[in-house]
Amino acid sequence: MLGTVVTVDSPEVSEALACCGLDWLLIDMEHAPTLDAGRVQRIIQAIPPSCRTVVRVPANDGSWIGMALDTGCDGVLIPNVETPADAVRAVSAAKYPLAGRRRVGVARAHGYGTRFDEYLRTANDPIAVIVQVEDEAAVDNTDGILAVPGVAAAFVVPSGLSDSMGWPGTPDHRAVIAAIDHVRVRCREAGVPIGVFAPDPTAAVEQTDRGVDLLAVGTDLTLLTDSVHAALAQLRGPSDRLPLVEPRRAY
Repeated sequence: MLGTVVTVDSPEVSEALACCGLDWLLIDMEHAPTLDAGRVQRIIQAIPPSCRTVVRVPANDGSWIGMALDTGCDGVLIPNVETPADAVRAVSAAKYPLAGRRRVGVARAHGYGTRFDEYLRTANDPIAVIVQVEDEAAVDNTDGILAVPGVAAAFVVPSGLSDSMGWPGTPDHRAVIAAIDHVRVRCREAGVPIGVFAPDPTAAVEQTDRGVDLLAVGTDLTLLTDSVHAALAQLRGPSDRLPLVEPRRAY
């Protein structure tokens, strides 16, 4: 599945991205300050059902997870999952009893009450709880994390992992690549899908060649700015071409 990260408070931008044929959009409540739950819901409402929506919550917290799921998204991405206990807490917050401890409310996910009983009966199975691997401890505990019932996938963030491993700003360091490959192998053996964030199409092709199930390529804004940089480089002559500034990668 191919997607990107949504950071802009614009239903139209997300809708346009979905119309391009992306399989999924990762809506980022952790690092996008303007995306509160209400804005996330309006973005999800604009996205056609053919494009899946996953919300990255700010923390492994039941209130955040429940609020995100109430918007009607297809799943949640949980940051800072380092141990099996962290994974258990995430799954429990995302599932209704008896499978978990998700609190009951009436929101868009429940059809504003019109599908309340049906949603409560059927919501647990399709909701995807994806754990984010961004710390060396998570790599060490991969087997235990993947063994937690209800973990739908593991999503690796190379930049965060490189920071944790003592190689800040170098997600392509051989030690980081080896750690990602370790998670990849363990996911394959456990039958759990693996996702990876790639900052650009070149990095995405490398991840695809190594084997990945969920791929998030860049963000809405980096896709935009990279496209503008490419257009300017093509259209401007050497004499009036402005220096191209490499977009900062915050993921």
